[in-house]
Amino acid sequence: MKQYAFLFLLSMVPIVELRAAVPVGLSWNLPFWRVMAVCVIGNCCIIAPAMLFAERVLDAIAKWPYVGAFARKILDRAHRKAGEITGALLVGLFFLVAIPLPGTGAWTGSLVAAILNLPVRRAFWPIVAGVVAAGCIMAAGTFGVFRLIG
Repeated sequence: MKQYAFLFLLSMVPIVELRAAVPVGLSWNLPFWRVMAVCVIGNCCIIAPAMLFAERVLDAIAKWPYVGAFARKILDRAHRKAGEITGALLVGLFFLVAIPLPGTGAWTGSLVAAILNLPVRRAFWPIVAGVVAAGCIMAAGTFGVFRLIG
């Protein structure tokens, strides 16, 4: 049970998210479906809170010396462009979260959705789908590495 709790919490950590938790769980020889379920649920738990508080955090950063002007410029541009974006944004949000590279994931997807003023109910499912896809990609990669080593 401690291993599952660790995987759940690791899946919530920015940057590493389930991209680290899935390989860790599989390396412990835990059942695939349990690892996936725990990691996906853990990673998805941060979507709504991250979206709800991102704007406040970004507004606070925009007041900092040195980086504030740059942050404000990005926020202002994102707010201006938000009205021009169509349904392609949701597909883009999915791919941003699904591709398991550094700087992508549920945290980044939530931040982008918040900057673009997307409601949580609209952005949640593309981000969840991206999390599931990223988990599958990481599992496939992990099994491939295990096969090469073993």
